[in-house]
Amino acid sequence: SYSDEESYSDEESYSDEESYSDEESYSDEEQANSGAAAPVVAKIGNTEYETLQEAINNANNNDVITLQSDLTLTEGLRFIGSGDTAGQWKNITVDANGKNLTLNGYGILVSRCNVTFANCPVLTFYAHTAPEDSHYANLVSPGTLTFDNCRTVTLENDTPDGGSGLCIYGKGSLYIKNNTNFTVSGYMSADCSGIYMDCDKQDSNNYAIAMGEIVVSNHSTLTATKCYHNGITANPVNITVTGSSTIKTYDNNTNESDGEGGLGCYFGKLTVADNSSVVSTGNTAWGFGIFVQDLDVDGTSKIVASNNGSFYHYGAPYNFDNWDGTGLAIAGTAVLHSGATVTANDNWGVGVRVYRAVDQGFMGGTLTVESGATLSSIHNANYGLANAYNLNIRSGAHVDLRENYDGGLDNYPLATTTVDTGADFVVSNNCGRGIKNGNSGDNHIGEPATLILNSGVIKENYNTKQMPSFPFLDAKGYGHYVDNGGGIYNEYGSVTLSSAAKVYNNHAGNSGDDLYNSDVKGNIFNIIALEPGAKWQVLDDDEKIIDDWYHDDEGKDNRWKPETAKNNTATVLSRGAALKAAHGINAPTPSPTPATPKPAEPTAAPTVAPTAAPTAAPADNTATAAPATPAPTARPAVTATPAPTAQASGVIPQTGDSSSPALFSILALGSITALCVLQKRRKSK
Repeated sequence: SYSDEESYSDEESYSDEESYSDEESYSDEEQANSGAAAPVVAKIGNTEYETLQEAINNANNNDVITLQSDLTLTEGLRFIGSGDTAGQWKNITVDANGKNLTLNGYGILVSRCNVTFANCPVLTFYAHTAPEDSHYANLVSPGTLTFDNCRTVTLENDTPDGGSGLCIYGKGSLYIKNNTNFTVSGYMSADCSGIYMDCDKQDSNNYAIAMGEIVVSNHSTLTATKCYHNGITANPVNITVTGSSTIKTYDNNTNESDGEGGLGCYFGKLTVADNSSVVSTGNTAWGFGIFVQDLDVDGTSKIVASNNGSFYHYGAPYNFDNWDGTGLAIAGTAVLHSGATVTANDNWGVGVRVYRAVDQGFMGGTLTVESGATLSSIHNANYGLANAYNLNIRSGAHVDLRENYDGGLDNYPLATTTVDTGADFVVSNNCGRGIKNGNSGDNHIGEPATLILNSGVIKENYNTKQMPSFPFLDAKGYGHYVDNGGGIYNEYGSVTLSSAAKVYNNHAGNSGDDLYNSDVKGNIFNIIALEPGAKWQVLDDDEKIIDDWYHDDEGKDNRWKPETAKNNTATVLSRGAALKAAHGINAPTPSPTPATPKPAEPTAAPTVAPTAAPTAAPADNTATAAPATPAPTARPAVTATPAPTAQASGVIPQTGDSSSPALFSILALGSITALCVLQKRRKSK
């Protein structure tokens, strides 16, 4: 965890008191279409104006400015209103009327106005700064910006420098609606985002109150790409994607940058509804594809957070100790409703991570996968899913944690994971262990984890094949090794395993191919019933039939072997217990296939061959020697997180829009052992 001393100072915040007077407006003569015989380019009702800025300056509340021709400007546009509350702000609509509008060099400045651009086939901002040299290509502070039925809207950086593409600071919102396709790209100055929304901390009660929103609706898209820090940073802002619409963040950050990721909605709620989607791919920062506080995905919608992260962190050289990049990170309450899908594959870190916070007004994240919802986390270079607080997988839910490098599920200290009866929960073919429960290190004394498995299949973990997405990784390379508990490893906490859950054909280097209860005071491992859920499955060691739990202890002479197999006789496992779903020297045979009945004569009743009863399980194969109790294996050390870089002065700060390590612990590969603690974020651009 990180100290509050690293949090940013309110003194760095941007004041809403910096309003802009019309006296500072630029001369109409400087606009591209001005001149001695300038044509009429805009109207308000029947009143004609030779420049668009002149029409804006003369617009009253709720006026509509209608363009009369295509227009290119080189001095930007300024919308200046007044009033201390949003109800007092001026509403201005620029109706392009089917005409195209281009701004070169300068974007727009909005203060205490609600501005709408409507009916523009091509609206282009080739901009690196807004009027008044705001350090942002487009600045709204405070106010709202709406794009309505604008088929192609482009915000693109036209220089190597320039701040964030669009900054909405204080009270303000962004609306993209009615077949509008909005793209922001190329804002690669250090710590800058494509879209950045924030406010003064005290105005939002330490980010507990959302100050604005982003809404993408009715067949619209919002895309952020090739930006340095995040594609989109939104604090404290709620984001809604609805009506067959999409938000996409891709190819943001660089391998050498200390950017954070794709979409960062740190203190708000992301709602995806009505056949909509949020997609975040190819972001090369160490942080995440998508970070949200709260999340709600309805049964017609989806999230894709794949192929995020890289080898680099804070300029670290190319080596196997410096990669990370979470697919989807959750800090608050997340619900995947029936029919929803979440895909988090091929990330350089954890596929899906549920955080626990100690200083943000909530105790931690809760992810609930409802019946009929699907979560897939495959081919990630760390765990498929890391739960630091509360994970609920309901009956009928589909969760697939497969072929991840470190393992399937890491259940952190103080976390609870519950898999209901009837859930389709599969943890298989991971290079590491299937499930790790808790952490017994000194930092986590008194913090046991809880794992309740009422169904599921945990099999074929500690797979020594190479990773499909990371072919240079294999389960025995770079110090990666599963010593005990290839299926379920209870390091520190409580495990309840129903016989409806099948745990088999896993492997471990020292002991407990399938189950291991670490020799730590307070550990509880209850297997409910002596008979394993995997009974009658085929054992991959010798292709014979599994019939019971057997001891599989450390030492060449104590590992499971058919000729010396010792049955487990306890439902509450002792500390140090190591088990394998296997068979004894007399392995059972499956029931024979019923004979196929012969065709009967037309007048005769068909004859059905009786079904043979299954062969009884073999007698107890218990050996006389008691197994040795292995000592617990120490966890690898956690890589220290570098201190954050100091922020440059003289700019509007961004919460979370920096290289602050307070959001994420950068962990040594092979161990997600430190509790990831969410922290107030340092502001930057």
